Amino acid sequence: MARNTGIPNNIPRQLKTYLSSQVLKQAEELLIPPLSAPNGDVLQVTQKIRFQCYQVSEFLSRELLQKLNLDSRFMQTAPILLGSWARGELSPKSDLDILFLGEENVVGDLVSENMERGIRLRSRLPMDPKNWSKGVEFQDIISLFQAQALTEKSKRELEIQKQKILTKFKKKTLVKQLVKERRERNQRFDSIANYLEPNLKYGSGGLRDLEQGLVVMGLFPEIFDEASYEKKVLEYYKAFFLTLRQKLHFSGQGDVLIGSEQIVLAQWLGYADHKEFMRQIQRGISRVSFYSDWILEQALNPKKWAFKKAQAKPEQLLKLLIKNPSTQNQYIVRRSLEKAFQKPISAKSQGRMLLQIFSPPTKDQTLVAVFRSRLIDYLCPKMIRLVGYVQHDQYHRLTADAHILQAIREVRRLFQTPKELGYLSFIKKSFNKKDFSILLWTAL
Repeated sequence: MARNTGIPNNIPRQLKTYLSSQVLKQAEELLIPPLSAPNGDVLQVTQKIRFQCYQVSEFLSRELLQKLNLDSRFMQTAPILLGSWARGELSPKSDLDILFLGEENVVGDLVSENMERGIRLRSRLPMDPKNWSKGVEFQDIISLFQAQALTEKSKRELEIQKQKILTKFKKKTLVKQLVKERRERNQRFDSIANYLEPNLKYGSGGLRDLEQGLVVMGLFPEIFDEASYEKKVLEYYKAFFLTLRQKLHFSGQGDVLIGSEQIVLAQWLGYADHKEFMRQIQRGISRVSFYSDWILEQALNPKKWAFKKAQAKPEQLLKLLIKNPSTQNQYIVRRSLEKAFQKPISAKSQGRMLLQIFSPPTKDQTLVAVFRSRLIDYLCPKMIRLVGYVQHDQYHRLTADAHILQAIREVRRLFQTPKELGYLSFIKKSFNKKDFSILLWTAL
């Protein structure tokens, strides 16, 4: 797996370069929009009925394998598909990752001859046939758990290697590596631009985060045996985002949902306007980011989900976030909200809770947790209309709800570090705690 089969890394390996324009046209014709515009509040059990992206991927894979099978040596090399090809998520610009188990000279000849025919695979051989984890990065190790073996021999070998990996590495070690990669990647894509024009694959809450969440759920079935709803949410957005990615690729675009394509895709999907379309995208990104964060955290430190859901009161939920604003506790609050607010909360209780939140000494992590757990939606119902809403102007580059949260955090930050006010720092001397509390309310 660590040994490249000889193709220079700078040679394009995108799928669309291997298939004829006629085949690509046939594939694009399969990608019809769903009957109604995707809405994050509507989750169907079988997404393949709603979205056609998997049929498109299957068609592309079948056409490609037919070309590869023209050479009888292909199946003799015991190939194993990796990445989006293995998961049934091919898009026209997908890379084609494959692991061969055959003789090195046979594989080398096969790959070279296919390169001459225009089929440039990103292919590898194991450095050590008995230990596929030797000399490879953890991403390649993780990919084996979603790999697709094409022959009986490769199926047997794949299962043996997966068991060896689980014996050699602690599953939590693999998760820690995912957390590290995720943090570094999110830092690279953490920009205002990603709010306005999100990267559907690598951006926070995109397909890469989503897949990592699903992989970890598969590695720890005993922890996530009751997480059917969360899995359903991820699978829903997987189909939604994959559909968009395929449509972008057919249009000659990449993975970034650029402004001009937002209008085109909104019309194609049947949204009233592109703002409502982007609202659903941002809602999806937010939900994927949250649930995949929770999955990784839960896998590293399993915690009981049920926070006395039947008895939980709104005040208890806020108390939990103030005590520990972790993603796991945010998740518990999310699970408990509907039950906790089943009975209307009194104005007095609502005001008391809001005063606790919008108080200058409140920790920054608590403010974020109140928004991310969606507790804020129940205490300020009008906030629901702003979730994921992108205004696309020179003043509001974040979604409306994220913009409000950032404004509130800025007021709190200035209370904690008044020197950042610069020559206006004298204001702090004339402002008391109540004045800053008023500023927090003003920001809201």
